[in-house]
Amino acid sequence: CALLKTTFSKQERRALNLLFLPFGIGAMSTATRFPEIRDQLGINNGTFGTYLSLGAIGGVVAFILVGHLVHSIGVKPIVTIAATGLFVSLGLVPHIQSPILWLVINILIAFFWVSFHIANNAQAIHRQEEVGELILPKLHGLWSLGALLTSILAIVITPYVTLAWHIGVVVAIMWAFTMYGVVKSTPYFIKKN
Repeated sequence: CALLKTTFSKQERRALNLLFLPFGIGAMSTATRFPEIRDQLGINNGTFGTYLSLGAIGGVVAFILVGHLVHSIGVKPIVTIAATGLFVSLGLVPHIQSPILWLVINILIAFFWVSFHIANNAQAIHRQEEVGELILPKLHGLWSLGALLTSILAIVITPYVTLAWHIGVVVAIMWAFTMYGVVKSTPYFIKKN
């Protein structure tokens, strides 16, 4: 059994920040442009809302499975796969014109979103307990800051940038930041139990 870390270094703090801030920016990037997505799909508000709500199926499946997977294979593979799946799925949204395909992608988005969330929080809670410092509120604050920043960005660029360019560029950049965070967090990640 490896010795438990007793300090929370600046390097580890920065690395963990890179798993939360880009998540907030990227994950919320499509929310600000839902009216365009709905119009692109050619459906009304009720159908759009129903399909959006059915995305929760993916989240429920992730809640059932991912905690066990974190214990079985560790945090790093889950974070890597979930972040990649989330950002790729979000990047597909502006290119979908079929409501049924959008429903499937929405379920996948929810699955990857919740998977990423569970793995990130497992890491943060584990380290919080080891170092005896309150870490989680700041990390959730960073996620919220990311959500705010992506909303402000959308307000500024929507009149000038297409939906595809907006979402594609944002999720590509946030994926790159997240992968950088994964690399930097690797020495600190919870290993398989």
